Amino acid sequence: MTLNEAMRQPDQENFIEAMYKELQDHVRCKHWKVIPMKSIPKGRMPLPMVWSMKQKRNPIGEIIKWKARLCAGGHKSVEGLDYWSMYSPVVWWSTVRMLIVTALIKNW
Repeated sequence: MTLNEAMRQPDQENFIEAMYKELQDHVRCKHWKVIPMKSIPKGRMPLPMVWSMKQKRNPIGEIIKWKARLCAGGHKSVEGLDYWSMYSPVVWWSTVRMLIVTALIKNW
């Protein structure tokens, strides 16, 4: 759900609270720093930010949590200018199971 859609919901206060918590987490973890517009290279713009909203529900269908995530519009980023490398760790669960079984067999 987009920010505009969330703000049209009757429970918009809960989304606003979730947004506030998300911003607090980013500040606490020092995910970014504020920089003056003058320091951005000529011809470039900062990446846009997009809010993603979601209502988490229990198995009965009742809303139990309102989530808000602030995402960078990475689709407009340019490799070598906006970022230099990407890394996403991936694990195969069969490998994890094999390591656990090996550890159990060898009494590690």
